Amino acid sequence: MTRPHGIRGEVRVHLHNRDSDALETLDALDARRPTADGGETRFALTIEAARRMPDRSWIVLFAGISSRNDAETLRGVVLSADRGRLAPPDDDELYAADLVDLEAVAPDGRSLGRVRSVYDNGAQQVLVVATPDGDVDVPYVDAFVAGVDLEARRVVIADLDCLIPGKT
Repeated sequence: MTRPHGIRGEVRVHLHNRDSDALETLDALDARRPTADGGETRFALTIEAARRMPDRSWIVLFAGISSRNDAETLRGVVLSADRGRLAPPDDDELYAADLVDLEAVAPDGRSLGRVRSVYDNGAQQVLVVATPDGDVDVPYVDAFVAGVDLEARRVVIADLDCLIPGKT
């Protein structure tokens, strides 16, 4: 979640897949909040209403959240839903979570590292690949991601070197 919206407890939510309509059909979400000791607190949030905004974010009202101050307490909370509650992806789609922990390989099969996480930068999904040179952000676009093989647990990265500062 990013921030409160208005004064009635609504919050603005950005989904990994900005085109997803999942919030139209879900009635609840799982929530995780980081704690100061490095752990996390888990809880459920019941959706009372959700509407899509022109920027493809969502405005969501959760049960028990009725003021801007209540909504402010949700800032930084990470939302998720069990895969079984979501529509299956189309043949040419996958869930961002499916990419985490895949081996990143060059087109010649050479190992480059592992996908540590995936995030959305507003323009596209970005793979965070843990390499011997440190983490490298790889935009999930055809110019960099040449293919994904979920059965083999591999993602082919076309040109990782151009994304590492000081390498070309």
